[in-house]
Amino acid sequence: MAVYGPLAAADKAVTLARVVLLTWVLSPAQFGAWGLGVMVFSVLAPVLVLGADEAVGRYLSYYQVRGRLREMFDRTSGGVAVVAVVLAGAAALCSGPIARALGTVPRVGADVPAAGMRAIVLLGVLNALLMGLFHVLQGCLRAMRTLRLLGVLNLGYTLAFTTLALGWGALRPTGRTVLWAHAAALAAFLAVGWLAARRLVAGPQDWPAEGSPDGGPAGGVMGKLIRFGSVAMLAGLAWQGGGHVTTWFIHRYHGSDVLGVYMPLRQICQPIWILSTIIWPVVFAYVAVRWESGRRDGALGLLNGAYKLTVLGLMTLSVLVLAAAPLWGRALGGGYRVDVPVVAGLLMFFQCSANLGMAAMAAKLNERPVAAVIIVAAGAAANVLLAAAWVPAGGDAAAGVAGGARAAGVGMLLACAAGSAYLAASRFRAHPAVYVLSVSPALLLLPVPLAAGAWAAVLAVAALTPWVLTARERQAVRESLRRAPSADS
Repeated sequence: MAVYGPLAAADKAVTLARVVLLTWVLSPAQFGAWGLGVMVFSVLAPVLVLGADEAVGRYLSYYQVRGRLREMFDRTSGGVAVVAVVLAGAAALCSGPIARALGTVPRVGADVPAAGMRAIVLLGVLNALLMGLFHVLQGCLRAMRTLRLLGVLNLGYTLAFTTLALGWGALRPTGRTVLWAHAAALAAFLAVGWLAARRLVAGPQDWPAEGSPDGGPAGGVMGKLIRFGSVAMLAGLAWQGGGHVTTWFIHRYHGSDVLGVYMPLRQICQPIWILSTIIWPVVFAYVAVRWESGRRDGALGLLNGAYKLTVLGLMTLSVLVLAAAPLWGRALGGGYRVDVPVVAGLLMFFQCSANLGMAAMAAKLNERPVAAVIIVAAGAAANVLLAAAWVPAGGDAAAGVAGGARAAGVGMLLACAAGSAYLAASRFRAHPAVYVLSVSPALLLLPVPLAAGAWAAVLAVAALTPWVLTARERQAVRESLRRAPSADS
């Protein structure tokens, strides 16, 4: 983590800089076109790989401790790639109906021509194929705990995409240009990462071959992945669909110009959730090894402590981003603006999405992926209903965008409440503070000064009392802070 942490921070800093710089390269309408492509590939990516990115995170440690890591990697790589290509071809054949579904209502007018919309969908499918496979590769590297390689791979891809998007975008400032740049960067680093991972698993294994105590046949690797991944995929699909329903409503009722103003704010807030997607799989990799080797008390202790510390850190970052929202308006290009209510709703959505990590990991350990599906689907359904009411056709564009962002946040807050209910019902022995922290993003609904003050009080309680962090956890934090200066010297 000493190397992976700075690499991940640099990755997110470059991502944030790219979003800001693209507002100076693209018009709001073209940023909206890029946003439509993002919606397509974000929703399709987990579908094309049938949730294999989630499944490898759950089962790689299972095969690793049995000395069967190389077998799993070889069987998974080819099988997942074939499935993804076939499903991508099917999605490409459906590009016409998908393009029509993404269009605007007649009152708004077709600000993106039909041919242009279909090209965006096809580029979205290409990006979904590459991104789905890239996510599976990332899942393997996280589960193997090869964090330095993972950090270098992620940062390299981000730098390549940023360079291509800004360079090609300056020559041809369109949303489709950015989609091509994204696909090119993904393809290059997918190839590099796969070769590096293949060499890694071909080397000596850290774990001796112990055989499978359940006596399962070696040929069951893909079957196990598909069964678990197909169900886990539904949770990702529900989350992506529910999260992007606001994108769809805004474009449908207000057009690409308005969507282009909304999308940079969404991407500025998204790193809160992205950071959690970096942290949770790493935590889960260490927890799963303990869990699979019979040390379940140690696994639960690690999971509780890591969850509380992560949510405290991410929520602090969310409050800081919200407080600094007016400053973002000065950094964005002409034609773009920052509305604090929109930022608050989006931060609430992404923070709540991050907070679902505990329930999602519990469902994985219990091999109950359907629980995660139900939790996320409940939030997505609430998001759809609220967005339908708060992004009305023909209404004021600014009010509709703010309403859509608030719908996303409130919907995912309900999913956090459902996640807490699952933890309690499954008797997973979560610390009481876990339940409180999971719904803490509700504070972002308050005016900024009140939200900041309330969260400062939570941090004080966490630092000074055993109500949030146990004495052992606070001692571990203090020791880490003491070691940090000496590690840098």
